[in-house]
Amino acid sequence: MRNIDFSSWQSVLVTLIGLALFTLIGIGIRLLMMFTIQQRRERTNRQINERLRTLIAA
Repeated sequence: MRNIDFSSWQSVLVTLIGLALFTLIGIGIRLLMMFTIQQRRERTNRQINERLRTLIAA
């Protein structure tokens, strides 16, 4: 962190843009993970509901 030079506005701007990109990529990965986990959970819930229906129908 000591190597970062804030002497010019350009370096500050580049640093802020880099941080923003890093944050956006992290948020995107997290949203993708949440989406896939939710899909898996819905699939398992559907399977459980089908088993319950067959048990109730029997």
